[in-house]
Amino acid sequence: MKANPSILEQCRNYISNGDTDKAIQILLDQIGKTDKNLILVSSRWKTLQKNKIGGVISGDDYLTNKGVIDDSILTILDIIESEESHEKSKISRSITANRQSNTIWIATTIIALILVFSVVSCQLSVS
Repeated sequence: MKANPSILEQCRNYISNGDTDKAIQILLDQIGKTDKNLILVSSRWKTLQKNKIGGVISGDDYLTNKGVIDDSILTILDIIESEESHEKSKISRSITANRQSNTIWIATTIIALILVFSVVSCQLSVS
């Protein structure tokens, strides 16, 4: 999952302001409709909204369930950030390994050139 950090912060702001619907919609638009956890949260939210409108659920039960859904969204946001942070760390380690490999190659090449010049220099001085 990839998402712009400002999108993640915007979703957190929507949750803190009680606008769960907007947070879910942004995540669906940005991450896509293929993330299983996001689909489940979205489905639970739609069901909760229908139950509220239909008078099937009390106000207290609605708020309790909304809190669980909001917590699930925040967990999804944390997972996205964690995955992106891990990916950045992996890329950074790869770049460092490539730099080290390049440094070793350059050092080996320089040593080889020094040896070649030394041999040539010795042969010239002997002749």
